[in-house]
Amino acid sequence: MNTPSHVDAPLLRHERPLYAGVFLVSMAVLVLQVALTRIFSFTIWYHFAYVTISVAMLGYGASGAFLAVFPSLSGASPARRLPVYALLCGFSIALALLAFAKVPFHPFQVRIEPARQLPFMLVYYVAVTTPFFFAGLCISVALKTLSHQVSRLYFSDLSGAAVGCSIVVFLMSALTPPGAVAASAVIVSLAGVCFSGAGERRGFALPSLATVAVALVAASVVGSVTFLPSPEKFLYKWIQDTEHIRMYGRHWGPLFRTDVYGYKEEEQSRTGGYAGWGISQEWKKRAATSAPRLRLVSHDGDANANIYQFDGDLSKLEMFDHHVLKSPYLLLHRPNVLVIGVGGGADIVNAIKNEASHITGVELDPITVDVVKHEQADFAGHIYDRPDVTIIAGEGRSTLRHSNARYDLIQLTGVDTLAALSTGAYVLSESYLYTTEAINEFVDHLTPGGILSLVVADFDGFTSGFPRHTIRELSLFMEALHQRGIDDPENRIVVMASSEGVPQVALMLKNSPYTPDEVRRLREFADRMGFRVWALPGASLKTLHSELLHLPRDQRPGYLARYPLNLSATTDDNPFFFNFYQWRNLGKSLGEVDVGHTLATGQIILGLILLFSIVFSLLLILLPLFVFQRQGLATAGKWGYIAFFAGIGLGFILIEISFIQKFVLFLGYPTYSLTVVLFSLLAWSGIGSFLTGRMKRAPADRLPAMFAGLAAVSLAYLAGLPLLFHAFLGSPLALRVVVASAVLVPLGLVMGMFFPSGIQIVRRANVAFVPWAWGINGCASVVGTVLAVILAMNYGFRFVTFVALAIYLVGVLGIRASARRLA
Repeated sequence: MNTPSHVDAPLLRHERPLYAGVFLVSMAVLVLQVALTRIFSFTIWYHFAYVTISVAMLGYGASGAFLAVFPSLSGASPARRLPVYALLCGFSIALALLAFAKVPFHPFQVRIEPARQLPFMLVYYVAVTTPFFFAGLCISVALKTLSHQVSRLYFSDLSGAAVGCSIVVFLMSALTPPGAVAASAVIVSLAGVCFSGAGERRGFALPSLATVAVALVAASVVGSVTFLPSPEKFLYKWIQDTEHIRMYGRHWGPLFRTDVYGYKEEEQSRTGGYAGWGISQEWKKRAATSAPRLRLVSHDGDANANIYQFDGDLSKLEMFDHHVLKSPYLLLHRPNVLVIGVGGGADIVNAIKNEASHITGVELDPITVDVVKHEQADFAGHIYDRPDVTIIAGEGRSTLRHSNARYDLIQLTGVDTLAALSTGAYVLSESYLYTTEAINEFVDHLTPGGILSLVVADFDGFTSGFPRHTIRELSLFMEALHQRGIDDPENRIVVMASSEGVPQVALMLKNSPYTPDEVRRLREFADRMGFRVWALPGASLKTLHSELLHLPRDQRPGYLARYPLNLSATTDDNPFFFNFYQWRNLGKSLGEVDVGHTLATGQIILGLILLFSIVFSLLLILLPLFVFQRQGLATAGKWGYIAFFAGIGLGFILIEISFIQKFVLFLGYPTYSLTVVLFSLLAWSGIGSFLTGRMKRAPADRLPAMFAGLAAVSLAYLAGLPLLFHAFLGSPLALRVVVASAVLVPLGLVMGMFFPSGIQIVRRANVAFVPWAWGINGCASVVGTVLAVILAMNYGFRFVTFVALAIYLVGVLGIRASARRLA
C-alpha cells in the first residue's frame, strides 16, 4: 500500500515490533482470504472466491481512504492504536465466521425471494469486508508511521504474505477451513501484541489477554456452529433428515468438504443411484430386491457419487448389464480402462463387472480415495486393493500427461450433477475436462480402436428442456476430430440416452470408424433396454445430434446459431462449458430452450455481484474522499491522473484473475492456483515497486518503457504458456508450483512499478491528490475482480489480457499528458 511520505505520527522508540506486527497481519490476511474461499465453496459455491478477492480489496481500499480522510485514525501513538485495530480485526473474523454459519444467504434463490436474500447478501459483504478493513488500517498506519523505512516494511509485509500462502493449505488440512479462519484471527491478534511493544511503555498484558479472548471466541464459534450447504445442493436435504439418514463421516480439506452418508435402513438404498437413473425401465422393477446397496459421498455438498456394496460376487452386480454405462463394453473384450473422476468407485465396479483386464482410476480428492480405501473398505469390498485396480489421487489431465500408457476405454461419468446444472450454478465454473484440448489429449491416449466415453445428464428436448450439454459435447468431439484431420464424425460418434425425461446420455467417440457389426450390437442393446439412440453411424435420425453430425463443417456454425445459446466448442482459453446463455438474452424468455430461466441464474448473480461491487466501492472509497478531500480534485490535469490510476487498478486485477484461472489447469486445484498466483504476483510486484525507488529516470519518462515491457511479457505469455503447460503438466506438483512462481517473476516485477511511479508524479502536481489515487485504484480493483470473469466467460482469457493492456496504455497516455503540465 502507498501513502504520502510525510510522517503524521511520532517516530517509535522500538521499530522492530512494528515489522513483526505487519508480518503477522499480512500472514493472517492471506490465510483468511484463501480459507474463506474454501468455506464458501461448501456453503455457497466455490466460484464466490472472486467475491472474497473483491471484498478483500474493498476493505483494504476503504481503510486507505478513511485514513486519508481522518488522519486521527493513526492516534497520538501508533503503538497504542495499532493493537486496537489488530484485535478488532481478530474479533471481527470470529463474528464473520458466526455470520457465515448462521445467516441463510443462498444466492441462487435471489430470483425467487430477492427481498429476503439481498439483505443477507449485504450482511455477507459487511462480514467479509470488516476484517480486511481493520487489517488494512494496520498496514496503512504502519506505512504512514515508518514511511522512511518503507523498503523494510514492504519486506515484512510481503514475507508475511508469503508465509501465509505457504501455510494455509497445511492449516486447512490440520484444522479444517473454519479452523484456519479461526487461526487467522489468533495470528492477527498476536500482531497486536507485537505492535504494543513498539512504544515507550511496552504494555503486553492487555493485548495478550485480548488475544486469549479472541482465541476462545474463535474456537467457540468453530466448535459450536454447523455449516450447511446451499439448498440447491443435494446434501442440503439429506443432512437434515436425521430420522432416515446416517452420516458416516464429514471431512474438511483444502480441496473439498467431503461428506459420506447413507440410509439408516440400507434396503431403501437399492432403488437409488444408477438403479433408478440411466437404466432400463424393465430392470427398475427388480431394483428393490436385486440392485446392490449403496452409500453416498459428496464434494462440497454436491456432486454425489455412489459407493456400492460388493463382496466379490459379480452376479450381484447384474444391474450394470442393463445400464447405459454398459454401452462401450459391448464392443471391447477385457479392455484396459482409465476412469477419470472415480468418486465413490461406481465406474470401477462397472469395469470389474465387465471383466476389464486392468482399471486405472484418477480421483481429484485424496480424501475420497481414503474413504473408499479405508473407512468404507469393507462395504465396498476392498475394490481399491485388487491387483487389477490402480487408484491415483490427482487431476485427470495432469495424470494423463504424465503417462505414456494407452487405453482401450477412457471413461468420464457424471462429474456434474443435475442440481447444479439446473440452477445455473456451474455457469462460472471452468471445466478443463470439457475443452477441445482435453478431448484431443484423451484421444491421444487411446489404442487404435479405443473409445472415449462421456456419460452426462441432460434434458431430452421433449419432456424437459433443450439438450444443451450433449450438443456442446458433440461440438467438442467434432472440433477435436477436425483438428486431427478427420472430417467424418458421423462414422465415429454414438449418442445413446436412457428413457427418463432427464436421461443419462452416453457419448462415445471411437478412435476409428465404427464397424457395421459394432453398430448392430449397439442398436440391439438400445432396443432391448428401451434406450433412445440420438446418433448412430450409418443412420440419419431425426434428432438434433444426428443432424449436426451429418452437416458439412462449414454449415455447423449456422446450425448452432439457430438457437439462442452458446453451443460452440470450448477451449482452454475459454473453458466455461456451462456458460450457455448469451448476456443479451438474460431478460428474455427463450421458449423451448428455456427451463424456467433457472440456467441463467449464475449469470444474473454475477451481474448482481458486479453491481454490489460498484456501489460499495463508490460508497466506501470515493464518497468519503469526495466529501472530505475535494481539494484533490482541483489538481491540474486531474483526468489524466484519474485515467492512470483507474487503468492500472483495473488492468492489474484483470491480469491477476485471468492468471488465477489459467493456472487452475496447470496446478490441478483452484486452491493451489489461487494461493500460488496471489503470492507470486504480490511478492514480485512488491519487489518491482521497491526497485522504482532506485530508478534515476524521471517517472513520466520511464512509463512508456514500462508499458512496452508489460506488453512484451504479456504477449510472450500468450504464446508461451500453452507450450509451458504442455511441457510440465505431467510433472510432480512441487515442480509445477516452482515453475508457476518462477514464470510470474517478470510479470509481477513490471506490474509493480506502475503505481509508485504514478504516485511520484502526482505528488509533484498536488499532494492532496494522493488519497484520490489510492481510492480510484482501489475502486477499479474491486470492480475488475468480477468484470474479469464476465469478460473471460464471453471472450476468453486471451481477450482479457488484450483488454488489460489497452487499459494500461490509456492510463499511461493519460498521465503523461497531465505530467507535461508540470514541465
